[in-house]
Amino acid sequence: MTKTIPLHLDGSPTVEISPVDKSQVTGVTKMEEGGKCITRNDYGAGSDKSQIITRYLEKNGDYTVINCLMLGEGKVIETKNIYNKL
Repeated sequence: MTKTIPLHLDGSPTVEISPVDKSQVTGVTKMEEGGKCITRNDYGAGSDKSQIITRYLEKNGDYTVINCLMLGEGKVIETKNIYNKL
C-alpha cells in the first residue's frame, strides 16, 4: 500500500481518512530544531492514540526517521531507522 500526502511545513493541519479503519486523522507538519528536521504529528479525533514522525537529513547524506507511536495508557513504541547514502 502506498500513500502520498502533501506536507505543509507551516504547521497548518491536514485532515485525511485512515486507510486502516476509515477514521478521521488530523496531521500537523512543521520544521523544528532550527530547520534541522521535519516533524509530523498525526492524531485521531476522540482517540488516545497519536504518532509523531521526525525526519532528519544528516550532513553526510544519511536520512534518519524516528517514529513514536503513543497507544494510550502510557504505552509508547519508538523506532529509529537510519538510511545510509549509497
